[in-house]
Amino acid sequence: MLSKALFAFFASIAVVSAGDGCTGDDDRSALNAPEFPPQLLSCSKRNLGDRSKTIDCLRSQQFAEKTLSETCLGCFGDTVACGAKNCRICVINQCSDSCIACTRSKCAPSLYECTGLDVETCPDPCKQKKKLLRRPIGESDDSDVVLA
Repeated sequence: MLSKALFAFFASIAVVSAGDGCTGDDDRSALNAPEFPPQLLSCSKRNLGDRSKTIDCLRSQQFAEKTLSETCLGCFGDTVACGAKNCRICVINQCSDSCIACTRSKCAPSLYECTGLDVETCPDPCKQKKKLLRRPIGESDDSDVVLA
């Protein structure tokens, strides 16, 4: 459920590409990298939902030694903008229940349409973040990272 909701946070108002925006091998490798979900949260929050700045932030990163295609970056940038415009609470707390519920209904369908991904194949930054918050201080376990 959280995966669908968080990726709703990244759904789009202006869909870049219908159906295959993130289905290339490099995109899949980058999206499956454990560092992608927290970087996605960081870039979107740091840039307060600004599409272009979030894309620039993600573009400057490598995930599993891969970069995201421009089309895939556009899908996520559009979704960040959707969350900022339609779900203002997401600018403050991306992983709150309110943000997740809002983006699930207002943004997720466009994200899935744009990326060619679905609730099962999209990485879930909030799921990973919530697991880390529940872990005792000092404990780490990479087995918690959920890869799509």
